[in-house]
Amino acid sequence: MTHEESERQPLKGPASQVSKLKAAETQAKAAQAFAENIINTLHEAVIVLDRDLRIQAASSSFYKTFRIRPDDTIGRLISDLDDRQWDIPKLRELLMRVIPDMTAIEDFEVEHDFPHLGLRIMRLNARRIRNAEDTDGLCLVTIEDITQRRAAEQALMEREAYLKAVLATATDGIITIDERGIVNSFSPAAERLFGFTEVEIVGNNVNLLMPDLTWNSKTGEAKIIGCGREVTGLRKDGAELPLRLSVAEMQSPGHRVFVGILHDLTDEKRRNEEHLQAQKMEALGQLAGGIAHDFNNLLTIIIGNNERIQAGVDEVDLRALLEQNHNAAERGGRLTKRLLSFAHRSRLEPTTLRLNERVSSMMDMLHRTIGEGIVVTSAMASDLWYVRVDPGEVDHALLNLVLNARDAMPSGGKVTIETANETFAGRRPADLVPGDYVRLSVVDTGVGMTPKVLKRAVDPFFTTKPPGKGTGLGLASAYGFARQSGGCLVIASWVGKGTTVSLYLPRASGDVPPLAPSTDEPIPLGDGELVLVVDDDDEVREVTLKRLESLGYAVIEAASGPKAIERCAAEPVALALIDIVMPGGLSGYEVAEAVRKLSPGIKVLLTTGYDGVAREPEPTENFKVLEKPYTRAELAQAVAEALAG
Repeated sequence: MTHEESERQPLKGPASQVSKLKAAETQAKAAQAFAENIINTLHEAVIVLDRDLRIQAASSSFYKTFRIRPDDTIGRLISDLDDRQWDIPKLRELLMRVIPDMTAIEDFEVEHDFPHLGLRIMRLNARRIRNAEDTDGLCLVTIEDITQRRAAEQALMEREAYLKAVLATATDGIITIDERGIVNSFSPAAERLFGFTEVEIVGNNVNLLMPDLTWNSKTGEAKIIGCGREVTGLRKDGAELPLRLSVAEMQSPGHRVFVGILHDLTDEKRRNEEHLQAQKMEALGQLAGGIAHDFNNLLTIIIGNNERIQAGVDEVDLRALLEQNHNAAERGGRLTKRLLSFAHRSRLEPTTLRLNERVSSMMDMLHRTIGEGIVVTSAMASDLWYVRVDPGEVDHALLNLVLNARDAMPSGGKVTIETANETFAGRRPADLVPGDYVRLSVVDTGVGMTPKVLKRAVDPFFTTKPPGKGTGLGLASAYGFARQSGGCLVIASWVGKGTTVSLYLPRASGDVPPLAPSTDEPIPLGDGELVLVVDDDDEVREVTLKRLESLGYAVIEAASGPKAIERCAAEPVALALIDIVMPGGLSGYEVAEAVRKLSPGIKVLLTTGYDGVAREPEPTENFKVLEKPYTRAELAQAVAEALAG
């Protein structure tokens, strides 16, 4: 072997072993450095423990998080670390089992008050790792401070609970929709609005709730983003409901969400319709009142002259014709009274009574009027409250309602007259103030009304009956009577099932006086007392003067309020018969008060065909009023009572 060949042979013996050891040591240091670099790059704090839970290594994040130095860490028991801040019995128990039992700790959370950090929540994971120098292996522990995460999660839970509370208590329905129009959430109020549960709606398209809503499935843009509009909702039972829909857009990661707020417009539209109806009725009432005033004046003249002619005619045929004239005039008077009743401008003479007694007294007449084929029954409350109403108007309204019910049952049926006590506090018919009311209802099993007919049911002269079969004033006058009495009229109708018309009349307050018995007395005559007739209508004034003269009174006249005051000052007037509605700036009420101030001994009787005068303030005296048209007997009785008072 040459010298060169010997130099190329590997070394043997002690020198070779040393070289291998150095290489292994270098490799081990490199591996350790590599491992340290790895754990130092982790966000979590990392420590390595031996079987006795002594710290063999720690990451830079561990030192930084817990504010401790390496010299105070390596080789120490974890429970002794930094003034024993890691002396946590449950944690120590778990870590002691990792190496011998080869178990792992998964997401163990510990809430601990650390001296340098305060109260913190730590999440720990631990597992056994092998080590070439330690056959027992080591325990690798990762520690993550999740205090802020838990606080954020708690805040999120509280916010979600708050939002759920808002959704649960909101009176408007709230839904969320994705870009395709798919419903993602459905509030309790929305459940009440539509009758669907959240489970039934979530995952379905919003058009299930609002079929007419225009939604672009490609862009998710609706025509209502950022503003509100009226839409028609469809309930689970198929009923439609008017809604105001407002939509806002929210940006979520990767997609958009649309929040819809749904406000039920049913009550608002009902109130608007009732307000428009009230305005219409008020306008029609003013028109009816004006017509009634002039018409009643004409009827007063016709009836007065007719009575005078009748008194001087003996021929039977002529007297029959005059009687027909008189009856026709009285029918005209009843017609104008119904007009005024509809317009709630008729003069009522209320009496405290129980409706049960009025209904019972009319049952025989109703049976005769309604005819065969229709059963009339009653269901009246035994403890019915008193009401203060005009008994004649009650009878008239009840008769009209029963006749309407009869006409709605051409093939026969059943009419039930009901009375009941009702107290309204919250939800109630729009025309009523909270309080106690007595309900008088007429229930039939007839053909019912369509929504279109129901909407116009109380319009004057509106009727579905054939020509000559009805005036169209029955419901209108009942409506006016109820309104004027402080109540209202409510109609509920179902096509093919029947109709219920209810009058709500206020409960009477105070003591209930007994009803005075009625008596038939002869026409009272005068004894030359001087009566002043005040009316701007020359013909009405002339007829009234003739009637009073025939009753035994002395008469003088005045065509205006100022002239009447002058005559009272100059003449020994016993009674002033004054028309309420007169031109010239003074109403009959004002003239009456002026006359009484001028001479307190003068008696006053007012008369009117329509009391449309606004009176502010109200008259200091409750003057008796005689309504036009009136008969000679009614005039005689009213004048005699006024003079006696």
